[in-house]
Parts: sequence; C-alpha cells; structure tokens
Amino acid sequence: MEKFILANGCALRMSDTVKGEKCIVLIHGYLESIDIFETLINVLKPYYRVISFDVPGHGISEVLREIHTMEFLADTLHSILEQSNIKSCYVAGHSMGGYIATKFAQKYPKNCDGLIMIHSTFGADTEQRIKMREKEIELILGGKKELLAKINPSKAIAKQNKKRLEEIISNMEDQAIMTDDDGAIALLKGLINREDMTEFSKTTKTPILCLWGKDDEFIPIELAEEFIKENPQIESIIMEDSGHLCFLEQQNEFVDAVNNFTTR
Repeated sequence: MEKFILANGCALRMSDTVKGEKCIVLIHGYLESIDIFETLINVLKPYYRVISFDVPGHGISEVLREIHTMEFLADTLHSILEQSNIKSCYVAGHSMGGYIATKFAQKYPKNCDGLIMIHSTFGADTEQRIKMREKEIELILGGKKELLAKINPSKAIAKQNKKRLEEIISNMEDQAIMTDDDGAIALLKGLINREDMTEFSKTTKTPILCLWGKDDEFIPIELAEEFIKENPQIESIIMEDSGHLCFLEQQNEFVDAVNNFTTR
C-alpha cells in the first residue's frame, strides 16, 4: 500500500505492506526511488512487513532543505516508524541508502534490529569522491542531469546482466531524470558532508550484514575484499554475478542472505 505522510516535517511517499511479525525498511540509492524495490517488495512480503519511502528530494517526496544531511534523513525514518507504530526493524540501505541506514542505527540503536548494507561503505567521502560529487552538482546546475541519468544506471549493472535487465536500466534512467534538481543537489551536499562511520561499524552491538558485488564498478571488489579482511566481526557476502544492484541482479541469493541474517 502506497500513501503520503508528513514525517519530520517533510511530505513524502512511502510504501507499507502492513502485515508481518518482523519489519524490514528498504532505503533506495541516489537518483532512485521506491520504484526500484517493486519486485523485491513482492518477494519479501511473505516474510516481513516491508517499509520503503522516497528519500526526501527523490521520487515524489518533498525537497525540504538546501542540504539533506544523513541525520535529517535518519530522523525522517524514525518519524515514519513512529507513525507506523513500529518499535524496531531491520534497516537495509542501497548505496546512498546505506549511509542513511548507518546513521539511523547509530542514533536509534534500540529501534534497529540489524543493519544491512547493500553495496555501501562506512567511510566518509575521499577528496576524489568529493570532487566527483561537486562535478555532478555542476552538471545538474548546468541543466545536464540527463548525462547522469544515462551513465549511472547502466554502470550499476554488471556487463553480463545488462541485456537481461535492460528494462530495469531504462526505468532507472527515467527515475533519475524525474528526480528534482534541488533534491539531487541537497543529497549530494549531504553526502559530501557526512561523517566517517568506520569506528561505529567496529564497535556497535547492532548486527551488520554487508553485501558486495564482484563486478561492482562503484565499489571495486578489491576494496570489498580489504574491508572483509579488516572487519571479520561483520558478516559479508560477495555476490559473484552482480554489479551494484545485487537485489535485482541476484534477487534469490539476496533474499536468502537477508533471511539467513534476520533469523540468526
């Protein structure tokens, strides 16, 4: 069921399957919307109450501030849960959504049963990454957002899966183009200014599952392998036939991994 609510002062679109003993919240990535989870929600709903929402500034949710910080977005999620009478949940964030999920887990540990990082990291932006985001802001301000819409979705899918998922790539391009310019910029500024959460990932008592893609062009497999080596306390799975969207490229394996994680 989709509906509009006011959460943390922001008007936004959310999806709620309503029924389920366990709850999982899906947080989409940059230039995406809840539409990216359409098939996944149908697969997960026999096991969970599934919540998803258009992150403020994306989809058809409101752009509320000049900078959408991770704390503001985590507070927005907390408001959604309060209004939905949900005391605790598993939070699964894809890419940018992982940064929001991590901040939520840090700020509201009693409300977080587990943190699922889908092609996402805990570190702050490097100088190189900041320059890339600043370049994206320049492109958007220059009216060239369609360039990002053409590049990012195709890059997110592993080469061997592009033909099979060409309709999804096309839908992602449409989602990116529909994203409000000010909303995209507000999120980019929030990403640039987010804090390093590495220490949190090492010391938190909240269970964490990290999912990586062997053919991920945004997070090279070498970085994933280094993270796994340095963080044996965190459960990590490398999806062997995925790029940056394992919940679409290897949906069955993704669901199995999530179910195993939430039942331990």
